[in-house]
Amino acid sequence: MTARASALPILQFCGLYGKLAAEHGAGRRAAMGRAFHAVCDDACTEDAARALASLTDDERAEIATWIPPEPLTVEGRDLHWKDATREEHICADADLKPCPKAEAVITGHPDAWWVVGDMVAVGDIKATAYAADGPDTLQLHAYGQILANREGAAAYLCALWYADEGRWDVGKAMELHSMEGADWAERVYLAATQPQEPNTGPHCRRCWQRGHCPEWVIPNLEGALEPLTRPDPLTPEEALVALKTYERAKDTLARVKEILEAYADSEGGIFDPEAGKVWQCRPGKKPGHRLDTKMLRKDHPDLVEAYTIETQPRKSGYKWFRS
Repeated sequence: MTARASALPILQFCGLYGKLAAEHGAGRRAAMGRAFHAVCDDACTEDAARALASLTDDERAEIATWIPPEPLTVEGRDLHWKDATREEHICADADLKPCPKAEAVITGHPDAWWVVGDMVAVGDIKATAYAADGPDTLQLHAYGQILANREGAAAYLCALWYADEGRWDVGKAMELHSMEGADWAERVYLAATQPQEPNTGPHCRRCWQRGHCPEWVIPNLEGALEPLTRPDPLTPEEALVALKTYERAKDTLARVKEILEAYADSEGGIFDPEAGKVWQCRPGKKPGHRLDTKMLRKDHPDLVEAYTIETQPRKSGYKWFRS
């Protein structure tokens, strides 16, 4: 099975990820990413319009706050997004050299890349730094190695653009044929050729396919939640175990709900004869109206400022952050 470069950061730990991603797609964050790329490219195509139209109101509101890439400075040159080669489909063999699609071990679509002298610079957009591990990832190193081999470059450089902050995170220039470069090439190859077997671990918490993974969505609850029934305070170890169990159970319930909704849609609902009720989707709301705050802020900034009031900070939800 051909591996996608974007899957390599998880594939290096779990060989089942690629199969699950191929079967179930990339999820909502990927849809938001495609729409934001269309915004960055100032694309006026049907595909771009479709990408934006596929988002919910909340998703469109979120990407409206993201900042398009500013020039990336490499060796004294400002590399502009509009001048980059963008979203090119590339295929590579086991040696990370270009090959026909039918012979590919790895395929991918680098967000953007430039040739700077004897070096290839690869740029990738991430919504936030919290969702990334910096520019030294197998995905970007795979792109860098493949493109450097194809262009006959001696080195490559990886960089991430964090759209919520509006800044570049730039890695160091990597000599293609150095010992470190060879080590990255081997890691890319090993990840791409992982056996399709599940392997649970800390990486599961940042896996987009965990809701479909049989090793994750059916947690063993025995003993994991027992400390919550005691009056004594939790220990740090017990709290972590309980949190992981909660996350797995939540993903399990989300998957169960998805299956039940699909069944109810196809069968007209799920009937409970004892209660005399049927569980089905409620009729949709009638079309309504909402204020386009983005256009209002653009066309009448003074009016927005005059009617803006200070609010108290509120919790935005608990999530994983780098420690």
